[in-house]
Amino acid sequence: MALVQLRKLTGGLAEPPGSVADLPARLESERLVAAGALAAMLDRLQFEGVPAQLAAQIESLEQQVVSGRPTHEFARERVRERLFDVRARWAAARREATPESLHRARIGNKRLRYAIEPFSRMLGKQVRRLYRSASRFHDVLGDVHDADSMAVMLETAMAGAPKAERRAWERLSVKVIRGRRVALRKAFSLADALKPLWDEAQRAVEVPPH
Repeated sequence: MALVQLRKLTGGLAEPPGSVADLPARLESERLVAAGALAAMLDRLQFEGVPAQLAAQIESLEQQVVSGRPTHEFARERVRERLFDVRARWAAARREATPESLHRARIGNKRLRYAIEPFSRMLGKQVRRLYRSASRFHDVLGDVHDADSMAVMLETAMAGAPKAERRAWERLSVKVIRGRRVALRKAFSLADALKPLWDEAQRAVEVPPH
């Protein structure tokens, strides 16, 4: 993602300074190394039988749910718990407005979506509406997080660049900051639209099934 963003940022530069032009190549090299490490890890997990162990654990959990509480009750509790969590995280993010607090809100929103996804049909239209909006919210918060990560990367690269090339890095940083502002405004707007959906879904998962 960082590599794609950097290519977009530098696409308008006629002749990027040397240190700017070198960064995409360095990121591509790091990406290839990480991809190789991931492939090796997956091969090792397959060899050790981890997928089969995980499947057995999932089957055991499914049997516990079937033999214990009704699935509908289990789903409502998980969604209610994660709904409270994401609302608290977003309240903190609006209050603090730091990259860390916004990223925590994004993680909470992701956990809520994951809790809804397998049970959306049984939880009703209110929860399905929330799921669709939560997916858009996740994407916008992802844009904010990407901009924050890119800003740190550019600042680090600029610190090590020759003095004559720092203006080019500063121009890239300005583009990133502007993009972050746009994404943050969208996040605030979506959160305002989400509030009644949060309320609606919360009421839906608090009412016992008839």
